[in-house]
Amino acid sequence: MDPKDLMKKETNALTSYVQALGKRESMWEAAKTLIKQGDASVPVLVEGLRDPDYNVRSISAVVLGELGPVASQAVPELIQLLRDGNQEARMSAALSLMRIGPAAEEALE
Repeated sequence: MDPKDLMKKETNALTSYVQALGKRESMWEAAKTLIKQGDASVPVLVEGLRDPDYNVRSISAVVLGELGPVASQAVPELIQLLRDGNQEARMSAALSLMRIGPAAEEALE
């Protein structure tokens, strides 16, 4: 199989897990799966930060925080989420930025 096809298939699978973050019955299982995928899940979680559903935005931020410093590329989007209209999403972004560590601190200065 072509590596590009494999990468696209993996991205599609991870995207479906991000969408599952908005469903109460599957959100925590999806979150655990995304955490296990590590830095491979960061790009789709960043997309999740822009989702119209505040649950998806909020839990995407939580998962990025669980990933810690590996999620440093998500810092600009997490900073944007601090201005979200939903309090839960803002709190999740703030906590995630703390867990990401130095990269987030530098960006907030």
